[in-house]
Amino acid sequence: MWRIQNLEKGEVTLDFSSAGLGSFRTSALIADDTTIVNATTLVDVEDDGCVQVIVCQACGSVHCEPGGHAQIL
Repeated sequence: MWRIQNLEKGEVTLDFSSAGLGSFRTSALIADDTTIVNATTLVDVEDDGCVQVIVCQACGSVHCEPGGHAQIL
């Protein structure tokens, strides 16, 4: 089991220029120097409680890249 010692919210700027978008400012959730949510304003909880906590770094779309999912129980 991972016992988090340090949990913090940090401001980040993602570069979506490859998708024809510009810079996007948001927050990330960081636990013990590991990013566990890379764009807090872009995550979306599905009906089954599944959420992609790491969204695509190039375009910010949920489900663009495989993985990075967690399920809320």
